[in-house]
Order: sequence, then C-alpha cells, then structure tokens
Amino acid sequence: MAAHIFGQQKEDAQPLLSVLKILEARYEIAFSYADKNVAHLYVDLPDDALSLAQCLSYLRQATDLEFEQLDDRFVAIRKLETTARVICGYLKDVGTSEPVTSAVVSHLSTSVVTNVEGYFELALEGPESVLRVRHLGYQPLEIDLAKKKVTDCLIISLAAKTVELEEVLISNYLVGGVGKTVSGAFEVKTRELQVLPGMSEPDVLYTMQALPGIQSANESVSDINIRGGTNDQSLILWDDIKMYQSSHFYGLITAFNPYFVDKVILTKNGTGARLGEGVSGTIEIKPDDKVAEEWSGGGGINLLSADGYLTAPLSSRASISVAGRRSMADIVRTPTYDNYFDRAFRNTDVARVSAGDSLLNSNEDFYFYDLTAKINYQISEGDELSLSFLQIFNDLTYTENAEVNGVRESKASSLTQQSIASGIRYEKEWSPSVKSTLSVPVSWYKLRGVNNNIPNNQRLEQENEVLDVGFKIDTRLLINETTDVTGGVQLTEVGIGNLELLNNPAFRRYVKEVNRSQVLFANVNHSTPSNNTNISGGLRANYYSTLDQFTLEPRLSIHQKLAENVALELLAEQKSQFTTQVIDLQNDFLGVEKRRWVLSNGVGIPLIRSKQASVGLLYSPDKWLISAEPYLKLVKGIITSSQGFQNQFQYLRSNGSYQVFGVDVLVKRDFKELSAWTSYAVAKNRYDFPQLSVSAFPNNLDILHNLTIGAGYTRDSFQASTSLSWHSGRPYTAVNASSPIVNGTISYDLPNAARVSPYFRIDLSARYNFNLRAGVRGQAGFSIWNLSAYKNVLGTYYRIAAGNLETINQAGLKLTPNMMFRVFF
Repeated sequence: MAAHIFGQQKEDAQPLLSVLKILEARYEIAFSYADKNVAHLYVDLPDDALSLAQCLSYLRQATDLEFEQLDDRFVAIRKLETTARVICGYLKDVGTSEPVTSAVVSHLSTSVVTNVEGYFELALEGPESVLRVRHLGYQPLEIDLAKKKVTDCLIISLAAKTVELEEVLISNYLVGGVGKTVSGAFEVKTRELQVLPGMSEPDVLYTMQALPGIQSANESVSDINIRGGTNDQSLILWDDIKMYQSSHFYGLITAFNPYFVDKVILTKNGTGARLGEGVSGTIEIKPDDKVAEEWSGGGGINLLSADGYLTAPLSSRASISVAGRRSMADIVRTPTYDNYFDRAFRNTDVARVSAGDSLLNSNEDFYFYDLTAKINYQISEGDELSLSFLQIFNDLTYTENAEVNGVRESKASSLTQQSIASGIRYEKEWSPSVKSTLSVPVSWYKLRGVNNNIPNNQRLEQENEVLDVGFKIDTRLLINETTDVTGGVQLTEVGIGNLELLNNPAFRRYVKEVNRSQVLFANVNHSTPSNNTNISGGLRANYYSTLDQFTLEPRLSIHQKLAENVALELLAEQKSQFTTQVIDLQNDFLGVEKRRWVLSNGVGIPLIRSKQASVGLLYSPDKWLISAEPYLKLVKGIITSSQGFQNQFQYLRSNGSYQVFGVDVLVKRDFKELSAWTSYAVAKNRYDFPQLSVSAFPNNLDILHNLTIGAGYTRDSFQASTSLSWHSGRPYTAVNASSPIVNGTISYDLPNAARVSPYFRIDLSARYNFNLRAGVRGQAGFSIWNLSAYKNVLGTYYRIAAGNLETINQAGLKLTPNMMFRVFF
C-alpha cells in the first residue's frame, strides 16, 4: 500500500512517548531510552491483537529505531546506526491527478526533482523529519514524516497556486482577447487576440484604436489620441518602464513585439494612485512574469520585417525570454514598404526633389530593429526577481547630390531614433496577506538628425536626449477577502538635453534640464461579498523639487451592478505631467520626427494638469453589449508649440488649456460564429489661449464624430474581420481668400475655422492556423489597409514657394496589402 498525503493534513498519529506508556501497561514491560531519540516522533497506536514481538517489529519500521528485548521485563530503545533512509513518492495534481513534473522535493540540504511521472527518491539524513515540496505552479507543502506511517512510496497531492487577478467584467468587449475590468480599464491578452481589420498580425497599440474614444488623427498606428489629447499625453509603460519612443517607421509600426507581450492594459480614466503622468491616459504593456517550465518560441515574416522569439527554462526556478525583429528593405523592397516609406517621408526633406538636375536626393536607406529580453527568477516561494531589457532602433540615411560651381558633390544626411529601456523588479511575499514590490526602471531615448545642405554649404546637427531613472517601492496589504490597501513611494529623476550645431554661420546651443519628483501614494480597493459593488479610491501626492511645486491627485473608480445585466460605472481623476513634446520648426530633424521632448520649467513650459470625470452605463443581455459613457475632461498648462500649429500661431509660444466634452458608445452583437460591432464617439474639443489674438477656437484634434462598423468571423482555425472607419474632417486654418500673401508672409483666416473632407477607410484581414507536425503549428494571414483606395486628406497647411502660395494636403496611406507566415513551437 502507498501512503497517501493531501495538502498538510495529518493522520491520527500520537506522540511516541504516549504510545510507549500505553504499551508498558498493555504488555507489563518497561522501555529504556534516551529522551532525545523519541521526543520528536509520532506513531499510530499498534493494534492490541498484536503480540509483543509483532508490536516491536511494527515500531522498528515506523520509527527507524531499534527495539531490543533484553528480557521478559525490559526493552531497550536505541537509534539505528544507519547513514540514510531512502524515501520515494509520486506527486499528483489534486484536481486532475496528472503527474507534477519538475517539482523540487528537499530534506535539509538534499533535494531532488520529480521526473515526467512525478516520481522521486530522496535519502533522508539527520534528525530533521520534515519533507518540503516546492513547485512554481502549486502551493508549497511541508510533510512531517515523523507523524506518518510510511511503508511504501508516498502519493502526494498538490493544490494549484491561486494567482490574484483583477476581475474581468466583460471578456469579449470587442473581439476575443479584449476585455473590460471592474475598475473601468481595458485588458488585451495578446495570445488570445483575434485578428483585427487592417492588421495581419497583432499590434498592441493599434488594438487600442478599435475602442471608442481612442484614435490617431494622423492615421499612424502608434501615435494615439485618447479623448482628444496629444500623443505625448499618453503614458506608455513597457514592463513598468516609461517609454519616450513607441514606434518604428516614425509612427506607422508599433515598436513592441506583440509575441513578447502577455497583456496590455488601457486606462482612459479612474487611474490607480500608483501611476502618474499621462494626463490623457495610460497604456501598460506587460511581458510575461511567470517562470517558463518548457521551451517555446516561434518566428515569422511579413512584407515589412522578420522576427523571432524564444523562451527557455534555465532551471526549475528561472527562465529567459528573448525576441528580435528587423526590417527587410535592404534585402527585398516590397510595394508595402514603398507605401509606408511614401507615407512616412512625404513632404519632408527626404522626399524633396528639385525641378532640375542640380539637386537630387537619392539612395535612401532606412531600416529598423528591436531587441527584447527578460529573465524571471523564483528565488524562493515568496521571492521573485525579474530583469527586463528593450532596445528600439530606427535609422534613415539618404544622399544629397548637387552640382556647385561645376563640381558634383555628394553628402549624406541622416536621422537616428533609438531607445533603451531596462529594469529590475523584486517582489517579496511576507505572508499570504502582505506583499511588497521594489522596482528600478531606467529609460533612455535619443533622436539625432544631420542635415547637409550642399548649395548653402551648411551642416545642421540636432539632438534630443532623455534619461529617466526611477525607484519605486510599494506594499499591498490584504485586510480581508473583500478589501486591500496599497501604499508606496516613488522617486524619479528625468534629464533632457537639446543640441543644435550649425557650421555656417558657426552656431552652437545646448540646453539640459533636470527635473526630480518625490511621490507618496495610497489606494484602497473594496468589493461587497456579492461583488455587486466594487470601489477603488486613492490619493497621489507629488512634489516636483526642481519646480518647487506640489500637487495632490485624488482617484476614484466605482462599479455598481444595478440589475442582472445592467451596471453603472463612475470614474474620476486628477493628474499632472512634467514632460511634453514641442515642435520648434516644422523642418527640424529633416521634417520627419520633428517633435522633441522638453521638461516643464515653471516659466515658459508649465506643469500640465488635468481633471476628468465620466459616468458609464453597461447593458449586457444575452449575446449583446451596449455601453455608453459621457465624460468631461479639462487639461491646463499646454503650450502652442506642443500642438503642432501650422498657421499664424506657428512661431508663437503661449500657455493655455483645452476642454473636451464627449460620449463614447459601443454596440456589439455576438452570433454563433460571427460578431458585429459599432463604435461611435462624439466629442467637442476646444482650445483656450488667453494671450492669443483669438483665444478660443477648435482643437487641432477636434474630430466631432468618429464611427467604426466592424465584423469578425471565427470558425475552427480560420479568422477574418473587416471594418468601415469614418470620421468628420480635422480642422485647419485657411488663408485669407482676398489677400493670401501680405508682405511676403501668409495671411490667415480665423484659426481652425475650416475642415478637411471626412475620412473614410475600409480594412480587411484574415488568418489561418494549421499544424505542421507534432508540437509545431503554422499560421498564415493577410491584410488590406484602405481596401476602398479612398484618397484621405489628414490635414492641410500652406507654404510659400518661389513667391507663390502652395497648398499641402497631407495624404493618408494608400491601398496597402500585407501578408505574413509564422511558425510556433
């Protein structure tokens, strides 16, 4: 018979000392022993039908002690002169009875690992009788062998470890893999994400734009406008590290490898107190934190890039994951790449070609790559350590050929954009109800442009560099099953440098500023036992020592279930932000990535502060989802140069604010294999710059109506989706019709009083999964962006060329197909 053990429950064993006294009375004998040899042992009381000899034999086997009968009266108990006792066992999952492999079974300093059958053998040495069992996916177990009657291999059942997750209220909010939590945030699980229209592969930031209230006014994938805010007002965190760059191809491709990401959390309002910055919203991109138990990986190729990733266990307690992606234009140049290149560099110095042969830009060379790595290490059952690394790189070089005084010259101009993010996070579980987390994130970003102008014999070098170093520690206390409290401290130092170097005439300017912040935060989460009410409230206190400015930011999230399928949601927050992006000149950095990061200095660049409140109603009867959320948002402390004006305010710097009032609506219906949705957002977004000649006028991102109608189809291994996107035209400033040019400068009409034509686009995507061989599966897919081939105008501005007014219409991406093939193992 095998000895069965479940959890840490004990059989009805008794102290050996008590059993000896009973046996002395039963058999009229006396035991002679040393107390230290018997004091810690437990045995079952032998059956009273056993003879004395049988009883002593049982005790020898149960205790590993020698019971020697000296005569009819006395029995001596001595410790056996053995070096080791070998014990064996099988580990099984308590729910499935499947073997538990790679578990660590230890006794004192000796340990073994269970095999594929969950079997182990271990030699016990020393007086310690406790056997310890550890596995990353199961609750730890300690077994006191002295209290067990072990006559054969043990059968040990392990209970799975429970992982605390925020409750997902709606699991398929838009498509499979997109959910909404009770805190009001959206959660995207990339491994479960169904195909989205226009993308052959998952894109963590493009997915966000499918949600109501979120869009990209300039049609880029990674430049996200959350409820009318600029892209730099969205806090993007990769593994809790702030990112100052989020794209390849200067906005057209997300820089985060989707196959390395476990999930993405988007918060539009009601942000928890542990997070600051990002006055318009927060996007948290989270790689997997679990230690991998087996090898996995994959790789793929599309018409723009190729990538691969690998996850490998280093031991039973540690694993490493690595991934890499690189563009392929230097190997093969596809029509898809040409469309992206044209969209990214149109109306910039890169695409400039003169009417004659005296000046020609040619031999463009552009490539990008990203590298990602993470190590997860389970130091002990309550101690976890992770190390993260990410590098993003974009490089553009083009040659300018010109003929000067009869001599042909060639010089190269370039633009390099790169980021390195790294971090250390250590988690300590002091007890089942207390857990602390320490993190040290480091983020570095650099944008460098070199612009050679051969006819004028000029070379302009520009740099924008950011170094962000932080320290955060927080502790979470679980008061009871329905309430927990989190509090912590965060220290951050951000330094930003800007360089301009010109050779003719000689000019050099370098400005570096540093901002330090100290933060205290606390947050309380409470839910009723029925889970009908969920409340999260917090307070974040920021002190910006460089600015000598203090802010107090309350946060609130309430989810109240009103009926079986009806819920009310109330969200509110205040935030502040001390970094922003500005455009000094439209042709900075070759006119491609013309935005540069700067710090609030309390003078010309104030601290940005926001207030936001929203009330949402969710109705989810069978196979339906209807959501409506009106909101009001006010952001103060913005400056004109951060808004990208290309009108009479382009060269002015003034402080102001904007206010948005809008409603986000989603209607979705699920059928057997088909789902259809309509996403609609209406918003009024207006500036207020008191010092300008016209103080109040529409925001550059004032898109009054935004409508998306989509459908997704899933059957077995095949997925397809399509959508129609339409929104009203963006505002722009028209020229004065009667006098467009006055004294060599453009004469403008009222700011943002005109609008471009409405935007229209149809997208299509499909994906198919199949098995290649045992343990290896393949995936093939395609997508078509702008299937309708509609010539969208994203914005309009003017410039003077050869004394004449020139109208520039910024065109959207053409009809652009893409295909991909991937292998997973």
